Amino acid sequence: MSITKKFAKVFGTILLLTGIILLVMTIIYTDDSFWLSNVFHDKVYIYQWSVLYMAGVIYLDKFMTTPVLTRIGSRKRAAFVLLGIKFGFAL
Repeated sequence: MSITKKFAKVFGTILLLTGIILLVMTIIYTDDSFWLSNVFHDKVYIYQWSVLYMAGVIYLDKFMTTPVLTRIGSRKRAAFVLLGIKFGFAL
């Protein structure tokens, strides 16, 4: 199984769980103050950004095929190139 397929499964799982959590919070907590204090909290933003980051990494990994990595040269240099691309995307 390729790394992109693994990321796609993780991306789908994270997206599904985030939706379920927000749905449960919508049904259970109807008070606006609780909703604003918990949904707009730092931890929720991290979960939301992680879904977008995973989608971006899946898109970027699509271009890093075996022939491209072979042309880069050594495995260490290829790992640093991939790390640099993903770090740049994260910023």
